[in-house]
Formats: sequence, structure tokens, C-alpha cells
Amino acid sequence: MSRADYKRDFAERMKELVRRTGSIAELARLSGISHSGVANYFHGESVPKVNLAIALADAAAVDFVWLATGEGVPDKLHPAPASECIVESQADAFWASVLALLDACERGDAVALKSLSRLLRQNAPQEFLDYVSAYSESADQEVSS
Repeated sequence: MSRADYKRDFAERMKELVRRTGSIAELARLSGISHSGVANYFHGESVPKVNLAIALADAAAVDFVWLATGEGVPDKLHPAPASECIVESQADAFWASVLALLDACERGDAVALKSLSRLLRQNAPQEFLDYVSAYSESADQEVSS
């Protein structure tokens, strides 16, 4: 799936959020995101970062995974806000994003691989980067042995 396709598909899901809340302005108010930001997502001009997608899902009472990936159903299967039941911290939000992108990569989505790479470079916790570095060094030593 190309980046343009993902933006288009996300915009389609945004229509459901606006339908549920009544308007772009109301969705913006409920989510705490600027009107122009919500409008950009609605029109497929951009997609939100994970923390903003969580706020949108909570505001419209839809399932975060459905909003982010289109998988499953829009209705929440869990009554608590996404910010409480799907991600309990920023670290959980990061790992939820990594897992969603890995799933997309396994389905052959080339854009997801680039997004995953960018996400890891920009947001990976230091302990994860340290682990990858240590793992790479040990793997290099095994290859050269």
C-alpha cells in the first residue's frame, strides 16, 4: 500500500468519526486537536501521529486499531478509552505502532517499512537502540569467527 493509499483509506475512516461526533469542529473540540489538523486528516492530506490518533479514537468512541489500520470493526470492543486500555503509556503507544507497522510489512506494504524505519530512528527508546547495537555487534562477531 502506498502512502497516498494509506492517507485515502485513513480519510475514509475519518468520515465515520465525523459522522459519530457531528462535525469536524466537534471532533476537533472533543479530541483537543486543531480544526485544521482534523480537517487535514479528514481530507486525506496527512495522517496523525499515534498519540493524536488515540485522541481521535477516544473522542469518537471508536476502536483505535480500526482507526489506525482499518482492521476489525469501528465499534469499541472494550468500554474504556483507547488511551487507557490500548496504550497505558507513551512507550506502549510506540510499541503498538511498531507492531502495527510490522504487520503491514508482513503483508508486503513497502510504505510501512519506510514508516517503521523512520519511527524507530526518531522514537525508539534508548534501551531498545542499545539492545539492537549490542545484538548487531555480537552477530558481527559470530559471522567473523
